[in-house]
Amino acid sequence: MLDIKGSVAVITGGGSGIGESVAKYWIKNGGRVVLGDIAKAGRSWVEKEI
Repeated sequence: MLDIKGSVAVITGGGSGIGESVAKYWIKNGGRVVLGDIAKAGRSWVEKEI
């Protein structure tokens, strides 16, 4: 499996759906994320959750 701890992922579409799920998974496994999404409200919601 991919070693995520300490790595950074740039996630487009991070405000919902698959992007949101990947962002949460990445954080849960010790990584850091940079979220991008044209829908600011969705992105803000995910930022608060993670």
